[in-house]
Amino acid sequence: MKSLKILLASAFLCLFMTTSGFSLTIVGGSFDGAYVGYIDTFIDITDALKNSGEKTETDWVNDILTSETVTYYAKDEPASIFLTDDPKGTVYAVNMPTPPESEYFLVKNAQYWALFANLAEMNWGVFDIADLSLDMNINEIQVSHVTRFDSGGGGGGGGGGGDPVPEPATMMLFGLGLLGVAGVSRKRMS
Repeated sequence: MKSLKILLASAFLCLFMTTSGFSLTIVGGSFDGAYVGYIDTFIDITDALKNSGEKTETDWVNDILTSETVTYYAKDEPASIFLTDDPKGTVYAVNMPTPPESEYFLVKNAQYWALFANLAEMNWGVFDIADLSLDMNINEIQVSHVTRFDSGGGGGGGGGGGDPVPEPATMMLFGLGLLGVAGVSRKRMS
């Protein structure tokens, strides 16, 4: 009876401690159904870089990212952006062919520059226009170019690789499995 309670408690813990995963895919166009990961982190937006080039953009990004220094890698012009299957209809993806893989990217239209941290799929920049200034007029889908950067620590270009990311849910399930095996072995011995 006691082992049944432990087994039920373990099963209950496993079932209710799991998390659901999701991903976004492209809707329509030449990349229809392509997996693009999830929404990248919006960092900042500016309209103060009039008539800027790669040095001005890189300097601005370095001013925003005070904890690390980035290097300019590529400018994808013109930028091709695609609507994703996000239910809100405000999430778009921009194709960023690799190499280089870019940890940060700028989305730019005629007046505004928006900086994002690239999180999941490094060859896709995924952004939610709801995060951007209404003045950016991204609803008209007029992105002039995407500038890509790497901090040298992970994503691609010239870095030394990132730190490993722990997977606590997987480790917890593995640990519960080992406890179960130990419990069954102990029961058989007694």
